[in-house]
Amino acid sequence: MVIGLRSAPVAVLLILSAALSFSSPAFAAPSWQQPSADELSMTAQAEVPGADAVYLYREETTDDRENSVGAMESYTDMQENFHTLYVRLKILSEAGKRYADVRILYPGRAFSVADVQGRTIHSDGTIIPLTDKPIKSTVEKSKTTEATGSVFTMPDVQVGSILEYRYVLRYNGRLLVAPDWYIQQELFVRSASYSFRAYGGDTVSRNGNQSSGVAYTNRLPKGAEVKYISSRNTYELQVHNISPVPSEEFSLPLNSLKFRVLFYYTGYHSPQDFWADEGRDWSKDVNRFVSSSRLKDEASKIVGGSDSEQEKANKIYDAVMQLENTNFTREHTQAENRASGIKTKTADEIWEQKRGTAEEIALLFIAMARAAGMKAYAMKVTNRDWEIFDMNYLSMYQLDDVVAIVQIDGKEQYFDPGERYCGSGQLHWKHTGTDGLRQTDAGTSLAKTPGAVYTAAQTLRVAKLQLNPDGSIHGSIAVKMAGVPALYWRQLGLQSDEAEVSKKFEDDLRQTLPSGIDVKVTRIVGLADWKALLLVQLEVSGSVGTMTSKRVFLPSNFFEAGRRPLFVHDKREASVYLQYASQVQDSVTVGFPKNFAVESVPKDANIPFPNNALYAAQYTVKDNTYTLMRRFILANFLYQPGDYVNLKDFYQKMAAQDQEQMVLNVTSGSAQ
Repeated sequence: MVIGLRSAPVAVLLILSAALSFSSPAFAAPSWQQPSADELSMTAQAEVPGADAVYLYREETTDDRENSVGAMESYTDMQENFHTLYVRLKILSEAGKRYADVRILYPGRAFSVADVQGRTIHSDGTIIPLTDKPIKSTVEKSKTTEATGSVFTMPDVQVGSILEYRYVLRYNGRLLVAPDWYIQQELFVRSASYSFRAYGGDTVSRNGNQSSGVAYTNRLPKGAEVKYISSRNTYELQVHNISPVPSEEFSLPLNSLKFRVLFYYTGYHSPQDFWADEGRDWSKDVNRFVSSSRLKDEASKIVGGSDSEQEKANKIYDAVMQLENTNFTREHTQAENRASGIKTKTADEIWEQKRGTAEEIALLFIAMARAAGMKAYAMKVTNRDWEIFDMNYLSMYQLDDVVAIVQIDGKEQYFDPGERYCGSGQLHWKHTGTDGLRQTDAGTSLAKTPGAVYTAAQTLRVAKLQLNPDGSIHGSIAVKMAGVPALYWRQLGLQSDEAEVSKKFEDDLRQTLPSGIDVKVTRIVGLADWKALLLVQLEVSGSVGTMTSKRVFLPSNFFEAGRRPLFVHDKREASVYLQYASQVQDSVTVGFPKNFAVESVPKDANIPFPNNALYAAQYTVKDNTYTLMRRFILANFLYQPGDYVNLKDFYQKMAAQDQEQMVLNVTSGSAQ
């Protein structure tokens, strides 16, 4: 079980007001709750049949007390603010015993875990106290996040046990951390209580903006309400019988689906004011970073005077794509950078160092495009693999990545140079159709990136197979990919090596091929060439279909015979999110011995799903060779629950067609 503050960097504020007298710590550890007889004996929760565990109770408390530091007081002398968590959890199955491992994630070195206490209560009432101390785990890093982890394991956990534990996450009194209350968990919650005592004075954010109040955005279950107690400047919430986060496949990012309350310190009265001010400050920082006179000389070495704007953009893109992107290699420590004389204050320095983070490389591309005389703008976007943008949540930390917008022949074109190996003029799928904040000639504005189109994610699969008289089969497969699928494998290759990519490709392909078939990658071409198609060649061996004395039954679609059915449930609660639009084309040829004759093949099929998807399959037989030509286009990747019936119907018809068989007769005579 992973617990922590927000996964993005926390909105840390510094206290501005003059010295106040220190108050005594507001946190007083609650006494353990005595389990009821019903809790000890319970074996299931009626609302979630088959659940592995349920929360009997959760309590989260955040206290940003009114501390400050005076002129004579040191930073380290201040009292600490804190976030506490208290949990009572019932284990209902063997699988539920995994919740014995508790991991606490927290951002940065200013935070520490303290006062970890716990006990395991068996169904007969026996109590086993937690005696082990939490250990610090490895640091988790992403493009925008650095999270430290502490781990502890509850003792002697059995089916029927109640796990009861609490901890305090402390941080210095000059830091304020407005909490995120994620009401909905992966487990059913019988009851939960939340409390946030906010700091009441003036604060200043890292960019110098002053804040003087607290606001929040929320998505709550019916009947739940955040209450404000003015006498204590405290926000409270009580909830009961909260269903788990929907676990349906192909769902939107879970954080966007959960019931939640997201707090933030702010001095703004409207989202429009916030985004205008934050946008202005962010744009100034961007322009300061990309401003350069030296890059004009470098740009002139890359582009020619007779180059078109498109040629200029492509050449500059190729040049920055050659740089080391540390988000896809490894982060260099500050000590390493100092020893090497590495600085990262301007685009000039990134170009000189030949390395930078994803964001720095994206900004360098913008700087080079401007140096070449082109209009170029930065756009900071939400990564829709993790989150859906919420305009009313006044936090720049929603915006994870930077993409570039370049005006070419009077039209704006989007680039994603921070995504290693992403093609010129393309966006990683997680940056398509997402919201963000962009530069304009007049300043900044909220905007949306272009949506994903199926032509930007194409796969061609070609199988050339030979059926042997004994029913075994051999041959080859060639898979060509462009756009999104090629980018996936290329970036995977950056994290491992070609051998690991080959193994993963083989494993993934086997899941959709007929049982009894084995594949082996023989060649990968273009794994590090973002301007070319990615080609993977494989050899095929094994047995396929069913063979009797007179007939052979073979799958009509070699590539889809083993795929598990999708969308088998009658109803859908959440939207269906298929990530991106795509196109897959298949060509399968199977040669068979001369004493095998075709008895039947499926009828040609065309299954439309207007404005959403298309499936077509054509089957032919000529000169002891069977051929399938198949095309599947997914044009729309997001479906509301009301669209589920039609989506399910389309996928069921497509799956039924892909599971059709062709039948061969075995005639007398020698096989050749």
